[in-house]
Amino acid sequence: MIRILLFLLFLSFSNQLIAQNSELDSLSRKATDPTAIMWQLQLEDFWEPLTSTDDFSKNQFRVRIVLPLSGKNKGSWDHLIRVTFKGLNTTQNTFGLGDTEVFDMIIPKRYSWGAWSLGPLAYLPTATNSNFGSGKFSLGLAAGLSFNNPSMGRWQVDFLLEYLHSVAGDMNKSDANQVQLQPSITYHLNQGFYLETEPVFAYSFEHSSVTLPINLRFGKVWIINGQKYNTYIEPETTMYSQESTYTIAGFRFGLRFLFKE
Repeated sequence: MIRILLFLLFLSFSNQLIAQNSELDSLSRKATDPTAIMWQLQLEDFWEPLTSTDDFSKNQFRVRIVLPLSGKNKGSWDHLIRVTFKGLNTTQNTFGLGDTEVFDMIIPKRYSWGAWSLGPLAYLPTATNSNFGSGKFSLGLAAGLSFNNPSMGRWQVDFLLEYLHSVAGDMNKSDANQVQLQPSITYHLNQGFYLETEPVFAYSFEHSSVTLPINLRFGKVWIINGQKYNTYIEPETTMYSQESTYTIAGFRFGLRFLFKE
């Protein structure tokens, strides 16, 4: 009788564990999908202990709010409004806020293979120190592709292309005239773990320069007392750069609060 009870308890525990793992795996796919309709508060710190020019370490922090507007009516579009606040802290006791980025990702339609998106982009010169921002008000356009069909198995692939051009601001600062391509390749493991690479390749028309970083993210999603989280650590370095300043060794740490869809 005891063996039967233990066996039933084991089956019950196993079923709960499988259900929880399945929920974490589903959450992992949503948390890494840039087109997912989900409220988010994203906190991130990028620690650069070694760069090509500075002899001191830097911490670039970022706070991003993702506001989803779901197109519930037929023919209406989904919107993901991303507002990003930036800042910088160095070991030389220098601290200040950077520029603010506003991006409206418009998703006209979703398909079996994923979705495409297009939307306006703006950089606001809100830096508290001239060294922490561009000093320019810039406008641009961004386009994205997201491939997350179940037939891809554990893989997920996304692309985001941005173009930005300054239209006003400090005449003593260089104009912003650049294009950025961010490919994102994600491999989902079990129990909410995932691996991801999403470097931002940049080309500056103003400086005629290319920057090609490389990174690898180790991430894990959690559900604690009903609250959902996405945490990660991501080492980064630069493969090639024609700019004078670039990252030699950097580590990105992230905590994202995921709220009701």
